[in-house]
Amino acid sequence: MPEWNVEQLKPVAHILVGAAHADGQIQMEEESIILQLLAGLLGRDELPEELIKHLGQFDPETFDLEQTCGELSLDTAQRRRELLQLVAQVTEVDEILDLDESHYIRKVARAIGASPDEYQDLTVDATFGTDSPPPLPRL
Repeated sequence: MPEWNVEQLKPVAHILVGAAHADGQIQMEEESIILQLLAGLLGRDELPEELIKHLGQFDPETFDLEQTCGELSLDTAQRRRELLQLVAQVTEVDEILDLDESHYIRKVARAIGASPDEYQDLTVDATFGTDSPPPLPRL
């Protein structure tokens, strides 16, 4: 992703924290990867206090994903894909495949205008590779 400043990273920070909350429980590993990812985007070893404070203001009950994604300017497939990869890194850190986390990635993708080709490999599906629906029960 391009060079970021603290203000530009605020919506990204909340999107990543939302990813950590997607399965209903936030893990220490998820918190750690969020801090690492954000510091990396800033090109720093540690986050500035302003961004740490912003992270602490996240409330999963009032978080509006659509509005937060609307604050971003991701005008190319590459930029959208980069954000989705960051979200996927947060959801994958606990090494548990979770449908709620995949659903969250899809919601972020739709909110930023990504096509399925930009995120399909980052999600799991409940069908797990079946090409047809299950048979109907016999009557």
